[in-house]
Amino acid sequence: MVESADKPGEIPPETIAQINRRVWDMTLNLLHPAAFYVLFQLLIGDHFSQSPALAGRHVLHPLSLLLYGFQFLGAWAVFYTTLLRDMGYRSAWGTILLLCALAGVILQFVVFPRPQDASAASSWAFIAVQLVLAAAGWGFTFRRWRRLKRRWQEPPVAGGAPS
Repeated sequence: MVESADKPGEIPPETIAQINRRVWDMTLNLLHPAAFYVLFQLLIGDHFSQSPALAGRHVLHPLSLLLYGFQFLGAWAVFYTTLLRDMGYRSAWGTILLLCALAGVILQFVVFPRPQDASAASSWAFIAVQLVLAAAGWGFTFRRWRRLKRRWQEPPVAGGAPS
């Protein structure tokens, strides 16, 4: 059965100007944070590729794949937290991950100016901070996403009896 859109209490359709504003907001705020996060993580990975922790390991080495997998989860979390923000739901994990990645890029040059001279354990400890934050950010973001998705998919509660 097709219901009329003229029911009281329904959200009126958006105007073209409102849709354009939201699309531009998504374009500006959805793509950039995730792209910056990926860029920062690539800088960290490139810097530490000279360290004993990652030196000589090819791209398909299990430790390299683990590193890339966690970096991907972090980028995914930044993308979805930005999407949630654009939909009107607050989520700080994208900002936390982005700022920690930026701090990691800056700190790596202070703490490990010559990564080849660092020990493998200290290099992995530095990298592990980024990986743990990425995993936590992804976990919390997707738990919230699933909770909101269930709420969006619930049928609306009607005031009257079903017909």
